[in-house]
Amino acid sequence: MLELRIGILGAGNMFDTHLRALSATPHARVVAIGCGTRAAKKADAHDLIWVESARAMADRNDIDAVVVTTPHALHAVHAIPCLRSGKHVLVEKPMDVSTAACDRMIDAAREAGVNLMVAHSHRYWPAGRLAKSLIQDGAIGELTMVRDTLVTAGSLQGGAGWHTDPSLTGRGLLIGYGCHVVDRLRWWFGSECESVFANHFRFRTDAGLETAGMMQLRFVSGAIAHFWWNQCTPPPGFGDMVCSAEIVGTEGIIDCHTYSRLRIARQPAGEWELVYDQTQFPDARDRTFQAQAQEFVTSILDGRPPEITGTDGRAAVEIIEAAYQSSDTGTSVRIR
Repeated sequence: MLELRIGILGAGNMFDTHLRALSATPHARVVAIGCGTRAAKKADAHDLIWVESARAMADRNDIDAVVVTTPHALHAVHAIPCLRSGKHVLVEKPMDVSTAACDRMIDAAREAGVNLMVAHSHRYWPAGRLAKSLIQDGAIGELTMVRDTLVTAGSLQGGAGWHTDPSLTGRGLLIGYGCHVVDRLRWWFGSECESVFANHFRFRTDAGLETAGMMQLRFVSGAIAHFWWNQCTPPPGFGDMVCSAEIVGTEGIIDCHTYSRLRIARQPAGEWELVYDQTQFPDARDRTFQAQAQEFVTSILDGRPPEITGTDGRAAVEIIEAAYQSSDTGTSVRIR
């Protein structure tokens, strides 16, 4: 079977994550790295080809697919040349920081006839994926509402790299990491978002970014969700990282802790049942990214769209744009 030769743009922590995942994926081989001050050094360390830029990566005939892990606001800039040159692309979340940039990526992929997948890895964390399966199977009846939380303790200091530079990372935590939660809410509900009401603000930071907020989403299906995010709660906070969801259906409830466990209580018993305990899987993070990498590679080899398309990535960005607009104007923003 064909072996995909893959290049990675970006030399930060996510390069390391994707390199490990792809190295464990059949029919895939990472052959090149480009972009970032650490790229040349990592090329030497892993016996990879070093390329200077996304354009140089796009121009190589010995690369079939590219993973984009550069700063958020550069995703479209780096992905589009690769797509136009006929390379399949897996782009880290968020897809970009604007729907306009997402549209350009989608158009480039469609015109070139290649796959564009967005790395919303929360769809592959076991607890979140199991929650989706239970919802689809009707284990809790019809899904009606979710309260989702993403909270960490501490403070955010300006000047701490590109993550605190709005020109590279976007407006803040919601677009940078909250996009995972927005994507999984849309995925769990299996419905498009109809309207958003949100408030966000800077909290315990000297950086020019939003670090906290709350939003309510209403879906076309009539279901609703509430999402609270806060990057800078005073220590000790509520745990190292609280990423959890309380999921309510007409016939039961699910308690989903992304990085630790999942419980379900079904009618008529009405008692908690532990169905996933991550302490039994110390390699859960590697498993998650390997599953994502496998889907990217398999979708290309099978000639089918990936599970998480550019349309999915754009939808998350669209919801977040609406949330920022809602907070800026103090009004609910209708999407559909």
